Amino acid sequence: MVNRSQIHDYEIEEMIRYESIHKCTCSTQNLNWRHRAQYAVGHALNDFYTLAPHVRKEIPMQYLIERRWPRKTDDFDHPMHYWSVHNKIVEELTRVVSSGRIDKVPVMLYEQWYTVVPELDLKLSMIFQMVWQDEDSSGGMLIQKFLVDDDPGVIQAFAHMANVLCHYAFGGPAEEIEVYTLLTGRKHLFPKGSLALHESLDYVSLLAGVNTRSAELNIECECKRRKDSRSSDVGHPRNQFS
Repeated sequence: MVNRSQIHDYEIEEMIRYESIHKCTCSTQNLNWRHRAQYAVGHALNDFYTLAPHVRKEIPMQYLIERRWPRKTDDFDHPMHYWSVHNKIVEELTRVVSSGRIDKVPVMLYEQWYTVVPELDLKLSMIFQMVWQDEDSSGGMLIQKFLVDDDPGVIQAFAHMANVLCHYAFGGPAEEIEVYTLLTGRKHLFPKGSLALHESLDYVSLLAGVNTRSAELNIECECKRRKDSRSSDVGHPRNQFS
């Protein structure tokens, strides 16, 4: 059996967001307001698109968000910040799902995929929030991802990892990759052909190398020994619904 290294998209996202700030990836063991909000967003989208299309119009997105929205304001900067993030996310999610494929059924909904990338000798794991079958062209895939905040590094990493996974798992690129950043109301588009495979392979190779070094440093980090009790919570907000 070949013992290949493996990278997960959610771990890469955490590394990009926090390593440059904290100089220590173990600081990502602590949950913050972004994790809590992203967790609620993920579950709300999953709940919404699990419903039959004719039922979705009757269920307010606010109701689905609040089912798992944090009850306390402790992880937010202040109470006003808590409500401003809540209201903006509800507003943007409502706008996006209402103006898009509210009557359609995604072909993938929060599914985890693995693929082996022989050139890099690694196994790539990604969770696709939503994948749609393109009805307007050749039937290609449209991949959608929803993020709470706008982080260019996270967006680029996701696009390149998705491009690699699509080539190796499905035989070719997605028709389009869309990344929504809810707090800014922006949509980042990566149409077919905008990402060259060799560039994405180089990008993923770089991410894998940095991730390996971060893991090695994490083992020796002093604050790694001071575990936050919340990191072992049931339903951790940084896996399937991140």
